[in-house]
Amino acid sequence: MDITRIDSYYDNRFSQNVLNQHGAYVIEDEPYEIEIISKDSAVIRGKEPSLYAELIEQFRFHAPHICRFLDDSGAIVKKYPVEDKIKIKLEDIQPSQFFIDKDKVEAVKSFVNCEDDIVIQVIPWNDRFIALDGHTRLFLAKSLGVSYVKAVIAETENWVWQFVGEAQKRGIFTPGDMTLLNHEDYDIKWNQFCDELFAGEQEEEYREVFTKEGVSQGRIVPKHAPVSEGEYFKQILVILKTKDSPAPGEGVGNYIMQQRSLKAKYYAGMWDATGGSVKAGETPEEAAVREVKEELGLDITVDDLVPAWNFIAEWNPGTGLLFSVFGCRAEVLENGFDFDKREVNDVKIALFDEFYRCMMDHNDEIFGEELKKLEKRL
Repeated sequence: MDITRIDSYYDNRFSQNVLNQHGAYVIEDEPYEIEIISKDSAVIRGKEPSLYAELIEQFRFHAPHICRFLDDSGAIVKKYPVEDKIKIKLEDIQPSQFFIDKDKVEAVKSFVNCEDDIVIQVIPWNDRFIALDGHTRLFLAKSLGVSYVKAVIAETENWVWQFVGEAQKRGIFTPGDMTLLNHEDYDIKWNQFCDELFAGEQEEEYREVFTKEGVSQGRIVPKHAPVSEGEYFKQILVILKTKDSPAPGEGVGNYIMQQRSLKAKYYAGMWDATGGSVKAGETPEEAAVREVKEELGLDITVDDLVPAWNFIAEWNPGTGLLFSVFGCRAEVLENGFDFDKREVNDVKIALFDEFYRCMMDHNDEIFGEELKKLEKRL
């Protein structure tokens, strides 16, 4: 079923109040409305009631605090558990958007009069929160002198980190930093950015910036951006032992090694373990699972990972990588490895002694000692 949300404020098929609330939709060329009537309730209208359930689900992506839906007679159509709301200081919210539509601000003014009228979706991030929606309400809150807003904790996809990274690149760290545009400019600049992003034309990997001690600096930057003194980034390395290797202490293990691309910027052509950057929003464990899948085509889970040790690889004085090393027993498929030929030139399985020698070509003695300890317990 194709559901289209109407973003215009001028459409004679809908009431002005519904348009202002962004509760206007079209399904199979028929208009449907969801009108918020209280802090937790809304009325739903439309030709075919059998389509209400799916429409409500889409509506609640933008307004999860609305948990009671009625028809025009007052009968309950759908009811959800009341979402827990938290009170957040406005300055503790990181926007994931950078432009605000002037027309939308005027529309939102029609139903936002005080702090209690503003409820948004967020995800926790360090000691702050990232706004997933409701940026116009946040911008209006700032202009009204509101210090706190209410929010519900939501889940999100990885795409949000690219929006946050782009916002920070533009100097946007709080709701008051967003740029107010007339409707025509907003339509061009914001929609063009979103279209290009989701079409893959602006796809870029973002990383979170940490101190040497592993404390977040509250900033997200493109992976290949120039690195400044004091900036450290999280990295993972996965030592992969084949699942059919002898149990610890019962024989020498077999290890999966990958040869770095011959065009790699660092250590080109060198045999190594699987590793890579921790993306913004990921845990090191999640990054380890993703990298093994992307580079070797192997499926592992977070539960398969054995924490091994951590170390810091300094690039220049004051910058570097914060490594988390994991061990993992992985099953090798009969048809071998479906490896990423852009990053990996070849893959092989070797006994521990050969694996150790290759790893020690570019690591220090402490790394070697930890590797030996891991072989005894993996």
